[in-house]
Amino acid sequence: MAEEQQGEQQGQDGAGEAQEPDYKALYEQAKAENERVKAESRKWEKRSKANLDAARQAESTVERRDEISPPFD
Repeated sequence: MAEEQQGEQQGQDGAGEAQEPDYKALYEQAKAENERVKAESRKWEKRSKANLDAARQAESTVERRDEISPPFD
């Protein structure tokens, strides 16, 4: 009898029950994380494109320099 009363009290307090996760909050959290990761990816994509353009420009500068005055090898 005492065990039944304790079980009822735990049920009323919610300590003994497993609560269902807040799916909306989990969804919003995952969505925010996804947006953060996309923004980071876009940032690095812009950097890589800028580096590619800089590398191409440097390469063409070296080629023009070599046409004007050949290296002293």
